[in-house]
Amino acid sequence: MSKQGIPFVAIGSDELSEKLGTVVTCPHCGNEHAVESSGPSKVFHHDGTESVGPAGLLQFYKCTGNGHVYLVGIEGKRWRPS
Repeated sequence: MSKQGIPFVAIGSDELSEKLGTVVTCPHCGNEHAVESSGPSKVFHHDGTESVGPAGLLQFYKCTGNGHVYLVGIEGKRWRPS
């Protein structure tokens, strides 16, 4: 493992809003992009155990203008960073 550690993001429930649609308007290029969902993911529990989480936990899109991938939702709710 690198000295940078494990990347993570913390999102509060107050940052999740309305139901996410199938397309989003990109704030970077202004175009609409299709929303995709993640596959199954690892879930880390407080007791140190791991399990496999559900597919579709995270939603994201790829900007065709710059090629970057952006997180846009969690469990079908739109993420609005505060």
